[in-house]
Amino acid sequence: MEIGCGNGLVAELIKKQQINFSITGVDFAKKMINNASKINVTPAVKSSDIDEEIIKLKKPTTDIDEQAPQVAYDILINKNFIDYADKINEKYDAVITRGVINYTANQQLFLQKAASLLATNGLIIFYVSAPY
Repeated sequence: MEIGCGNGLVAELIKKQQINFSITGVDFAKKMINNASKINVTPAVKSSDIDEEIIKLKKPTTDIDEQAPQVAYDILINKNFIDYADKINEKYDAVITRGVINYTANQQLFLQKAASLLATNGLIIFYVSAPY
């Protein structure tokens, strides 16, 4: 999971390394979610059976074609992470946040909620911009 996915740069970098992870992006800014959905080489196919604040992106169905485009995100969620974290039922091997925690009013709560989403031996990876 990437909290504060912004324009999707982290997911794009992960996919360019041909690391086959499922990635969920969360951002409260609708514009950022829209930008992140556009970094997918294949156009985003939005599921109609979910609310408009959650976008599920469909991956290419072929494993044969090495030239098949990659989809960076599996799911994009347009919500405030702290308010929405308790509704997430998935467990993640990693929670990544870049340049978000220093703008969070309650950093302890933010980290507790992020930690609650980790699978056994999962990692929280965060970047804090300086000076802080």
